[in-house]
Amino acid sequence: MRLAELQRELCAALQSPTPVPRDPRTATLAERLVGARGQLTPAAQLEIYRAQFFYRHLDAIAEDFPALVEALGWEAFEEHARAYLAAHPPASPSLRELAARLPGFLAARIEPAWADLARLEWALVEAFDAADLPPLDTSAVTLAADALDRARLVLDPSLSRLRLSAPVHEVRARLVDGERVAPPISRATCLVVYRQRLELMWREVPPLALDALDALAGGRPLAEALDELSARSSPEEAETLEREIGGWFGEWVSDGWIREVLPADGGA
Repeated sequence: MRLAELQRELCAALQSPTPVPRDPRTATLAERLVGARGQLTPAAQLEIYRAQFFYRHLDAIAEDFPALVEALGWEAFEEHARAYLAAHPPASPSLRELAARLPGFLAARIEPAWADLARLEWALVEAFDAADLPPLDTSAVTLAADALDRARLVLDPSLSRLRLSAPVHEVRARLVDGERVAPPISRATCLVVYRQRLELMWREVPPLALDALDALAGGRPLAEALDELSARSSPEEAETLEREIGGWFGEWVSDGWIREVLPADGGA
């Protein structure tokens, strides 16, 4: 057996949900490759490594989703996490991206509110690891009104914009503390997750404010993005946008959500 083939066979064996002694193909592979050691058969020795593959990766996932573990209970969480690892085995030596696809994987498997909780917890992971940008120097923003309309805003890299089916952020702390909590009642919820200095934060915002952030996140000119949003909104929403956008901008700058204002001919 060539080295590459051997590596593929062992990788498949270690990532299999079936214990080695109960898998004839893998047990035969173990007999060929693993020497006897004490009272442990070759299959039993390889099984130690197969089991540890799952336990170590389960622990890594659980560390990123502490509230989800409490919401589901360990047994149910482990069942879903094992299924996830079987469907999406690690593709990198780093554990950083191990659970990146877990929220989407769970969407059709668990209570919608708890699937949203998984989305919130992954957003917190991403906010924690996001790059740092210096705060916006408002004194340096001296663009004229027409130039400001053509300017592009750079949002903080830690910012995640979530549209949730329930206000799961209201129960997360209780879950992390080990309290048993029923799924919150369904209510459309718009949440912004971000990091402020070294603290992870979130804030519930009006749907229209989240739409505005979405419009600006693509790097389009300020006036163009807002005009398009206004055009596809209802007359009442367009009026609200015009009335509230100035106050929202002030809050976003104050909270560090806007990190840079690039003139029309500025950098990417």
